[in-house]
Amino acid sequence: MPRLARTKETGSGYKAVIARSLVTLFTPYPGLDLNLGDRTIYKWFRCIEPSLVSYFDSKEGLSQSGVPILVVDAAGSPAGVVSFLVETNNYRSGRANQFARIDLVIVAPACRGLGIGRLLMFTVIIQLLEIYGRSLYSISCLAAHPAVEKCLEEVGFRGERRSKGRFKHEEIRLDLLDGDELLTSLKSRMNGTLQVTNFRLRQRQ
Repeated sequence: MPRLARTKETGSGYKAVIARSLVTLFTPYPGLDLNLGDRTIYKWFRCIEPSLVSYFDSKEGLSQSGVPILVVDAAGSPAGVVSFLVETNNYRSGRANQFARIDLVIVAPACRGLGIGRLLMFTVIIQLLEIYGRSLYSISCLAAHPAVEKCLEEVGFRGERRSKGRFKHEEIRLDLLDGDELLTSLKSRMNGTLQVTNFRLRQRQ
């Protein structure tokens, strides 16, 4: 199993730091940890779900110097990863000229049923909101699983099914919302999810 990296090379202007509120949220749960991942951990998890579509599989994505990844550890081992990217829209004026895409959400088979996937979704959205703040006008995701759709729509994402019906494109328009209110709601949901995941993890040990 690959080792994790707390720092790494980055691309697309990604800021390699974990949001302060996420560190605070994870602190009461010693069995759960949040780290920055590197390309090695990304490739390892990628082998678990080879059929998923990733931006970083494209020619454009492969040219990036780093894959922005957050990794949740459970009982000292990597339990799940979420990859994402942040890009600038040069045709958009004003401060809010960046958009984010949640790329892959993958949970290790042995850790499924703990709520790790839900934890990863809330984690990445909080990370994006807290690190990039008002510079973001949109966060989107291609949801390939009903559980991901449900989690996203709980916090205000809206979407439509793609023509082939396999993925649902979900998006939240941050420029139309109160970002502080959304962040407060997400932290509350995240805290509840951490409690549930921690309880289920302890039951398995």
